[in-house]
Amino acid sequence: YMELFHFDIETAANYKDFETFETNDERGSKLFKDKFDRLGWSSKYDDVEAAYLDQAGIISTYGRIVCISFGYIDNEGHNKITSFYGDDEKDIVEKFNNLLKRIESKFTLCGFRINYFDIPWVLHKLHKYGIIPANIIYLYDKKPWDCKVVDMSDDWKSRFAWAFSFDELLYELN
Repeated sequence: YMELFHFDIETAANYKDFETFETNDERGSKLFKDKFDRLGWSSKYDDVEAAYLDQAGIISTYGRIVCISFGYIDNEGHNKITSFYGDDEKDIVEKFNNLLKRIESKFTLCGFRINYFDIPWVLHKLHKYGIIPANIIYLYDKKPWDCKVVDMSDDWKSRFAWAFSFDELLYELN
């Protein structure tokens, strides 16, 4: 029996629009423009502004974590759920990392696509702020069987890695 600690992050762009980004961060906005050109986004977006509004919140370099929600089911079967949120990204990831250090001996991390989105984002931000990651989330020096992570998307991917949405998983599980 595995004690699962479920978590999910919510992200947003660092700036409200690309103009504000350019005004406040010349280097970062130039890097984003270069990405826009390099990836050929002009065929998908009307301009770099539209690309920024659509993509910045899902690329950790140009986005920020605004909320981390997490929970588990206690021994009596009750859901225990809470969140760290606000405008101070460093505070959010630091609190979450400290929590992970407290629970890592008992729990296994669980979520949907956490190996491909949530965990890398949290690690990027911990590195950004010079915070040493909790062992449970730091997966680089571990063999797969030593990682305490259950990514529900891996269980459902079947032949096609991204064939299932989170809503479809929930539908199947009722």
